[in-house]
Amino acid sequence: MPSRGGFEQSIIADIYDRPIQRGTTLYTFGENFFGELGNGTKEKSIIPRKISWVGLPPDDDIIQVSCGSRHMAFVTRLGSIYTWGLGEHGELGHGRPGDFVRGYTNADLNFESILAPKQIVGFNNVKQVSCGGYLTAFVDSNNNVFTFGEAKYGKLGREGRRDIPMKIEGYNVKQVSCGMDHAGFITTEGEIYMWGSADDNRSGHGYSDYTFYKPTKIEGFTGVKQISCGDTNTGFIDSRDRLYMLGYLEQTRKATPDQDGTIQGVVKVSVGNYQYAYITKSGRTEFRSYINADTGRVETNMPTRVIEILVGDRIVDVACRDSVGFVTENGELYTLGDPHALGYNSPNGNITTNPVRVSNLPPVIQVSTNGMSMAALCEYSE
Repeated sequence: MPSRGGFEQSIIADIYDRPIQRGTTLYTFGENFFGELGNGTKEKSIIPRKISWVGLPPDDDIIQVSCGSRHMAFVTRLGSIYTWGLGEHGELGHGRPGDFVRGYTNADLNFESILAPKQIVGFNNVKQVSCGGYLTAFVDSNNNVFTFGEAKYGKLGREGRRDIPMKIEGYNVKQVSCGMDHAGFITTEGEIYMWGSADDNRSGHGYSDYTFYKPTKIEGFTGVKQISCGDTNTGFIDSRDRLYMLGYLEQTRKATPDQDGTIQGVVKVSVGNYQYAYITKSGRTEFRSYINADTGRVETNMPTRVIEILVGDRIVDVACRDSVGFVTENGELYTLGDPHALGYNSPNGNITTNPVRVSNLPPVIQVSTNGMSMAALCEYSE
């Protein structure tokens, strides 16, 4: 079974550096328009269901899962990467029959959905994956970063084909994160680079209504530990465990990150759509949503709040978009937010503002969400 170890080891800011012993299984739930639940169907599932799929060698296990807009991916201990769900933008990375390099549109790709995990051939040393808005990126054990999927807003960060993984040349990368229309990575030296849409300064370069087609460094930061790209916002943690937020919803609307007013002692941040959550060194989680649950409208004066029901529980992972998942040190999963991806029936089908424990799951190790569906990586169960 996966080892939870001490709390510091349990933080999944660098999921691929975390020791996980043998034995994992994957559960998914929520909407399933394009087979993104990976269960071989397009039928939605309110409650978590195990992906009953046999495809990994007996000596291999899943170590990380990531949810994109309408697709998902996971990485295994032996370095394989599997994707499934919607693939019409090339975000699954399996290519298409025939030889083509340029001049094609989404209609030319015309991929069918893949309803169960399928391995991307030719890659056996992947250590971290991030799925975003019709985009996928991964880092291999040689610290190379590869992207594939939609090229709109320069999201690939490179030229060339978008239906297969291709490397962004010239960088040694530790962690990558894909948002809806932008992306970013941290180098092994702790520098932070962003590209794609810069609307509302989500890229941290002091621009709006601008597109970066190649990774561009945010000056003034070294030792950056983690980055999370959301829909219109970005969060990252610096070398002193301070959290910086960029983008549309930040009340300060700073042109560049400002050291004044940063949140201290943060070890993990997850940025979603109009909301974000973070975990502190003590295992406390705090959550900010700009959606007024009573009106359904976005309001920038919504306060940060501690999740009262989770006070006293150390949180080891969090995933945020329209729905939010929190994993406790004891392996319990709590969710709130959009009623489509909660793992239980929301009263009257409304947004849930307080977390409720998801039942019928083995101990959970990691969680990921795209807002409409959710994936929980769990200890092995029959």
